[in-house]
Amino acid sequence: MSQMTAWQKEFSARSKAGFPIDAIKNDSKFGMEVTLRCHELTWNCGSTNAPDFGEVTITYVPDKLVAETKATKFYLSQYRHRDAYNEELANRILLDFLYYIRPLSVKVSLAQTSRGGIQNTCNVNWNSLDQKDVDTWNKMKYVPKRGFRGGWGTAK
Repeated sequence: MSQMTAWQKEFSARSKAGFPIDAIKNDSKFGMEVTLRCHELTWNCGSTNAPDFGEVTITYVPDKLVAETKATKFYLSQYRHRDAYNEELANRILLDFLYYIRPLSVKVSLAQTSRGGIQNTCNVNWNSLDQKDVDTWNKMKYVPKRGFRGGWGTAK
């Protein structure tokens, strides 16, 4: 039986915990905007289960917490074998980011690699200064899903 690498052990431990995004304290005395970009996001199509590839960019204004980069990498890696539509995945990443990091504002842009000649980019935003966004977030009582397998149905 082969030994697991350190990365495999940590990935396995995080999968049992539901892939939280760890945070570090924001000690900056200045306004800050942080951009995280992953060029190698992979997930499966919600209809065909065929692999999809893309780039996700998360831009946020931190409040008290800043996302820890390695934890964010592990979080995004979980989608490698998950089914979702591009738009669904962008929304899910935004909601999880709000849950774990609590930024003042956040924008998630998910650009799916062209398939069949069509490129699909979904942008989703949340801002603490927009009362409608705050009210929607508070009503949701959102908790990240464990074992996410997608969920948006196709329109008939």
